Amino acid sequence: MDRQRAYLGIEIEEMEDGRVRVSQKELKTARILNQKELVSIGKQHFPGKKIVPSVFSLNTDPITPEWITEKMQHYNIKPKDLIKQLGIERSVVKKIMRGEISLSKQTKAAFYFYFRNFELMEDFEDFMNVAE
Repeated sequence: MDRQRAYLGIEIEEMEDGRVRVSQKELKTARILNQKELVSIGKQHFPGKKIVPSVFSLNTDPITPEWITEKMQHYNIKPKDLIKQLGIERSVVKKIMRGEISLSKQTKAAFYFYFRNFELMEDFEDFMNVAE
């Protein structure tokens, strides 16, 4: 179960007041757990204790035009790909790339999960190559 927790980015912490906090701190996979799932995991390890779930929360601060450009270069993604795959207007993509518009949290989240998909596929391909 500890390997599964680590695989899902889950941390369990006993608090001073006797409660247990179960948190999904990072997304190591594409699986985002809800509060009920986190409580269930906590109860498996600490039956009878009050479980405090803390769901994954995306920090969008690091997602900047520079971050997007780096990811595009790493994965060989062209602006046309963003236009087609994310449904963003050509003029908006150009402004984002030049840093002319501020990105909303929703737009940053879209970029995060878009590139997270590429990261997960890269990890999977690395895993498959090792397994051969």
